[in-house]
Amino acid sequence: MDGFSATEGIRRRNPLARIVIATVSDDPNIIRRAYEAGVMAYMLLPFSAEEISHVIRAIAGPRPSFPMSSSSADEPPDGKRRLVSR
Repeated sequence: MDGFSATEGIRRRNPLARIVIATVSDDPNIIRRAYEAGVMAYMLLPFSAEEISHVIRAIAGPRPSFPMSSSSADEPPDGKRRLVSR
């Protein structure tokens, strides 16, 4: 089973599930497919503990929110964006 199928199955069983995908793929087609499957956040590896903590806190609240885009101030020092927007 791939991540898309797993996400779709989890969402069918629990529509309120909040799913984060962590991957090395930055392929736009894969990112689009992940969001279509129902993920709340798509994170590119590697990322720091602070970055994943931020995403988990953002989607775990009663009104999930997380950055849909990032400003240059939010970019990590290496310039690689970790949270990919829809």
